[in-house]
Amino acid sequence: MQNFGLLSAFLSAGIANKLIIGLLLVISIYSWGLIISKYQVLRLYLKELNAFDSVVNTHDVKRLNSYFLANNTEYSTLIKVAFDMDFSDRTKREEVKYQLGLLLRNSNKAVDSNIDHLATISNAAPFIGLFGTVIGVINSFHQIGLNASVSLAVIGPGLAEALYATALGLFVAVPASIFYNLINTKIAEYDSKKDYALDKLILLLFQHNN
Repeated sequence: MQNFGLLSAFLSAGIANKLIIGLLLVISIYSWGLIISKYQVLRLYLKELNAFDSVVNTHDVKRLNSYFLANNTEYSTLIKVAFDMDFSDRTKREEVKYQLGLLLRNSNKAVDSNIDHLATISNAAPFIGLFGTVIGVINSFHQIGLNASVSLAVIGPGLAEALYATALGLFVAVPASIFYNLINTKIAEYDSKKDYALDKLILLLFQHNN
């Protein structure tokens, strides 16, 4: 009996299914690359945020100044700009927060950019795999018509490529969906912690200047 492995299924598939399987593999590689890069970016920005937050929690303006002098991050730039702002009027607090928040846009862009691609992949990959499934089933029926037989040797290759296309579509979609939700949760936690740290910085500087 013929052995229908993954490689043999791919080699025996028609051009259309080879293109579909190749497309799904490329999408999978891109998806995992995006997942890994986002986790690396989040880890870096969370590390910088935690260092900044720990200094703010000391309520020591001198330590803030030392942090600014010793580091080269968005948060040290934030402190430098904050030191030069007018904190004499408490009514300006929201304006100050808005202006300082603008300085952190780059971190938001680095974290948020292209993350929606994972959602698109999780939605599209099963349908791409399903298209390959339909083509595989059509090939099986075509072989039945040519050979006037429904033996496994006749319909097996078409069914194998159909099932592999389905499985590969799910293999691409499921991790993309899971990590899309996980990364969005991490981003929300990061944004919340960043806003809280910014509030504490502004409050500390208002208290220091009043």
